[in-house]
Amino acid sequence: MMKKVAIILFLGFSLLNAQTSDVQELLSALQNSPDNAEKVDILVSLSAKFLDADLKKAEDYAQDGLKLAEKLKYPTGIGKASIALGKVRLKQNQVSKAANNFEAALPWAEKNAEAPALLDFYFHLAQVYQRQNKKEQTEIIRQKYNNLQLKLQQNQVNQSNQEKIDLLQDQFSKQKDSASLARLEVIKAQSATDSALNIISQQEAILNKQRLELVTLENETYRIEQEKLQTELQLEKNASNWPSSASDYTGFWQVVLLF
Repeated sequence: MMKKVAIILFLGFSLLNAQTSDVQELLSALQNSPDNAEKVDILVSLSAKFLDADLKKAEDYAQDGLKLAEKLKYPTGIGKASIALGKVRLKQNQVSKAANNFEAALPWAEKNAEAPALLDFYFHLAQVYQRQNKKEQTEIIRQKYNNLQLKLQQNQVNQSNQEKIDLLQDQFSKQKDSASLARLEVIKAQSATDSALNIISQQEAILNKQRLELVTLENETYRIEQEKLQTELQLEKNASNWPSSASDYTGFWQVVLLF
């Protein structure tokens, strides 16, 4: 139990320090700011910071902001300062004055305020109408509040779904890229294989040509050897018919002379 209390006190102290730091920064900026739109925004922010701590200061900052915004003819500042002053007067139980401030800001808020700020505005305006016992107006504002809240929730769902879709698309794209790279590697490998097969085919063609030339050379060598053999046989035959003695030579020449 004591541990939980200590944690709550620590968180509260940290939040208070953060808020104090924010207030100090705003006060420092206010001192150095000329009378312009930025100063109006600072005064409105200070009013919001003091809303739960010091209603008098919150009211003063809101009124100063509204006066300066009207002087500058700064519509956004007029709208924001009117809403800030309406919140102060609602807390002060000045319901009629709060209603005047909120109703003055209503056209601007519905046209220009961001959805969360407009939702907060509808919430406070509904409180004002309820405390004035204006049932019809209360129901109208509550309906606007509910519609806007539903729209915001739907937007959150759509955003969440879109994030999931984007994530899936990103994953699909990465997988597709990986598949494309793998396909490219396959194509490169196939190309390398085709190149290797082409080289092998060229080498086989060269070998076949050399083989054919070798066969031709062998055939030519065989032909020459056959011719040589025929020549040697003819020479041996001629040698066997040649006269072997002097008498043979005489008879041989006699035969020759007869011719």
